[in-house]
Amino acid sequence: MGNGEMILTFPCLPPSELFPNRLRSLHWSVRSHVEAQARYEGKVVGLQAKPGNWVAPRHAVISYEFHWNDKRKRDLDNLVGACKAWQDGFRDADILIDDDAYHLSIGSVEYKPGKNETIIKVEAK
Repeated sequence: MGNGEMILTFPCLPPSELFPNRLRSLHWSVRSHVEAQARYEGKVVGLQAKPGNWVAPRHAVISYEFHWNDKRKRDLDNLVGACKAWQDGFRDADILIDDDAYHLSIGSVEYKPGKNETIIKVEAK
């Protein structure tokens, strides 16, 4: 079993190219490149934040906190969907066993004003 919780911080919002609404407007090769880059970023951030004694939990709860400082309206569902590649990177970093419904639940999703940033909390359950 995992040991508590882990906080993963990205100094940006997820790439807009990965928003589900943009799926059909981008060429597959562009989207594939952005997904691969985001997955790698997720792995790197995960490995940097991962305590030495972390064991990927059998079940985890993932929560998202998005920060931005402009007046643009953003859909929280799209932001969470765009984080999928980062989540895959967490699997690559052995933070999560898998991101299917048997191993992962979605916790809270919220917006807070501030500099562009995404904070993801992974809790072992």
